[in-house]
Amino acid sequence: MKKILLRRILIFLSVSGLGFAFVPFLSSLAPPEAAKEEIKKIELNISELKAGEVYSFTVQGRPVLVLKPSLEQEKSIELLNDHVWDRDHRSFGGAYVFVGLSTSRKGPCLLEHKPAQESWLKSHDKDSKWYGGYWDHSCEISYDYAGRAIKDYPYTFNGLDDRAENLSSPAVKFISDTVLEIE
Repeated sequence: MKKILLRRILIFLSVSGLGFAFVPFLSSLAPPEAAKEEIKKIELNISELKAGEVYSFTVQGRPVLVLKPSLEQEKSIELLNDHVWDRDHRSFGGAYVFVGLSTSRKGPCLLEHKPAQESWLKSHDKDSKWYGGYWDHSCEISYDYAGRAIKDYPYTFNGLDDRAENLSSPAVKFISDTVLEIE
């Protein structure tokens, strides 16, 4: 009887001790207080952006991509005019601002920046050419630097040419000639 009681007490103390040990560990995994505050809006001076570099922010819990295109990227946008589903695009003082989620029918998927490079489609189609832009690895939709969904197989990053809408823009307004407020 004493052995059973002693065994139960030891088990209880062991489980309690493990519980007390895990409390500090679990609380250390929580984000710091500053990170818990959601960023509602950002101000961005587009004159300070480096041409050709993609900037990524999180605003209101959504990824936001900002690009002030280089001359090469501007040329790629022009070259793709006939190879996108919808030619319309909008820039803000020369910068493109998008929600960094695809517009696929499968649902929003996080986008990756894929710079200009030789397309892996070259082994299947000698005329294929990836000019750079954004790619959704889950839904496999390709977008150019103006945020337009690419429709023609040889110009996509991976060869998938599903119909998709252009990337959406968050709420953007000019605070001055060069400063944007992004919500």
